[in-house]
Amino acid sequence: MNLSKAGKVAIYVIMILIIQEVVLRICFPIPEVSNFDRINYLELENGPGTYRHMRNQNWYWQSKPDTSYRFVHYLNQYGFRDSEWPVEKSTKKRRILFVGDSFLEGVMADQDQTICDGFGHESGYRFELFNGGMIGTGLASYLRLATDAIPIFKPDHMLLFISANDLGQKSPTIPEYYLTPEYFNKYRPRLVEIVNQLNDESPIKFRWYNRPKGYLPTIASKSNPWSTNESELNPHVRGDLATTMKNGEFSPFRTNNLASEARNYLLNPIFGETFGYLNYFTKKFDCTLTVVYIPSRNLVTEHYLQYEKALCQLNCPDTLNLTKPKYQYHQIALEQECQKHGIPFVNLTDYVRSQEEKSNRMYWNYDDHMRGEAYQIVGKEVFRRWNSIQPSRQSPTEARGW
Repeated sequence: MNLSKAGKVAIYVIMILIIQEVVLRICFPIPEVSNFDRINYLELENGPGTYRHMRNQNWYWQSKPDTSYRFVHYLNQYGFRDSEWPVEKSTKKRRILFVGDSFLEGVMADQDQTICDGFGHESGYRFELFNGGMIGTGLASYLRLATDAIPIFKPDHMLLFISANDLGQKSPTIPEYYLTPEYFNKYRPRLVEIVNQLNDESPIKFRWYNRPKGYLPTIASKSNPWSTNESELNPHVRGDLATTMKNGEFSPFRTNNLASEARNYLLNPIFGETFGYLNYFTKKFDCTLTVVYIPSRNLVTEHYLQYEKALCQLNCPDTLNLTKPKYQYHQIALEQECQKHGIPFVNLTDYVRSQEEKSNRMYWNYDDHMRGEAYQIVGKEVFRRWNSIQPSRQSPTEARGW
């Protein structure tokens, strides 16, 4: 068949468009759900600036007093430090949603040194694991994330990681509704979708590289407390550490942290309806719930006090020791709250303390997060304890009212 010149041009144009579409889809992937984004669950006063989205970005965390290394967080298409989260579940693996703060995200560790990684290794990678860790968040954020993520991704299990600093005097607000997912049109030309995302100020993910931005603000940013209180804060922090805080090379929120911890641990934590609601909501979607408690380093050992006091030079007397029983009430209150609602509870305090007593240093010196190896062994321990309390899977039942 002899084609006319116009026919040949048309075929050429069609082939070019097809090739362009294939290349763009390979280079610029998009998520399935358009309106599910980590930014919706952040407590923005401690969040990464004024961004409208967290998806498709890379960020780094550093603590120059501990190491010159920058730990890059490669975020997926929903803004979490993990591989991609498919909506459709595997037919061969049960799915587990992990929810928590910076300890779960794995601050001060590499991408493959998280609690999820340790859990996966110990379990023989027989589960689909979703790492929903979020820096700078607490119970209110956990509630919102679980409420939106569970109906969309339908996990079989949820592990809620509570850090010592998550429990305070403010009762979290119970979400009134859960997200109605909106899906990207997979048939829409990718070039059109890229333009739409740019108009929405959404970051465009390039499959192989996105330059990371720093989580920690410099003194030029209003979110850095030193920008407005430098003269007031200077006497509290050793000079070299103050410099790194101002430069965004060390967390500027660590000033007087030990004194704040001590005050907080002496107060009865307020849970409100948090665990009653979570117990009801997870059952509604046939999802088991387990709560895991991660202690602060100062609750299990005095080793790090020498570093804490360099950041708390006026407000922290030498006799301040948070390993004493009077500072341990939060974990007891949390266990009692879980028992009240029939929620399995895993307390890692004794395990972490035992590691520290063996001089296995679980935490960094100045930054109060765990080291990568520590996250991994914690993840392995969580799996062992969680697996030992799992009942046999039963058929779905109608959720009882909360």
